[in-house]
Amino acid sequence: MERIQALCRNFLWEGGESYSKAPLVSWNILCKGKNFGGLGLIDNKLWNLAVIGKLAWWILMKKDLLWIRWIDSIYLKGSPCLSYSSSPNSSCAWHKVCEVKDKFKLAYDSGMWQGDTEAYNIAKGYDWLGRNDDQKVQWEAMVWNRYNIPKHNFINWMIQRGRFLTLDRLAKMGICDNGLCFLCGQCPETHQHIFEACPYIIKCFSLLHNWLGIVNNDLNYGVLILKDRLQSLLIRMLKSVAVMGLYYQVKWSIGYWNGVKRKDCTSVM
Repeated sequence: MERIQALCRNFLWEGGESYSKAPLVSWNILCKGKNFGGLGLIDNKLWNLAVIGKLAWWILMKKDLLWIRWIDSIYLKGSPCLSYSSSPNSSCAWHKVCEVKDKFKLAYDSGMWQGDTEAYNIAKGYDWLGRNDDQKVQWEAMVWNRYNIPKHNFINWMIQRGRFLTLDRLAKMGICDNGLCFLCGQCPETHQHIFEACPYIIKCFSLLHNWLGIVNNDLNYGVLILKDRLQSLLIRMLKSVAVMGLYYQVKWSIGYWNGVKRKDCTSVM
């Protein structure tokens, strides 16, 4: 399971089976739903537990299967399944089933999946294991929509997560000496500065706001574009592409994508 997870993680960040750097976003966050700020990837470890949970549920429901009757005869011997604990000399497979059964004990005790109309399935078990108290993010509709190309969506997601290696972070790591913004040279290059407060970026977004017809610069223009049903689909698509394209250009111009060398942007200003 660790190897499979490593291959998936390495392919995401490097496009191959090996990756020597620390991932910019943890695997746990990547496996969260998009409405909770993740990518909605499948956590193979939790999925494997949910699959084993299907076996535990069959045993709990005393499903009419030969191997379940054998389990009841050899291990359970008529004792309640939920309160049963495996003995030290039990097989490794049975130990694992009992371990997963204990993980689902809270759900079983609350009466989940025990009625005739609500049977357990792997997807339900996976969702229950991966439950969390996180708040839904407000930028999901702006990042994940059908108007933009996947590369722009991913870059915008990284921006919203604040995970790019800006110069202030690189300076703290000792990788560079100067953490000032490369575009304006006035303030430390943080995520908030480079995508919101830099004079060069403010000028770019001001021009974009004028083109989009947005008067209040504090509006979430990404969501506004998606919800403006008075405009045609083509116009909304072009506006959304413009917003994401600007994000991509800003990010590319400061040299974050594929190690592109930073270019001198002072002439543009």
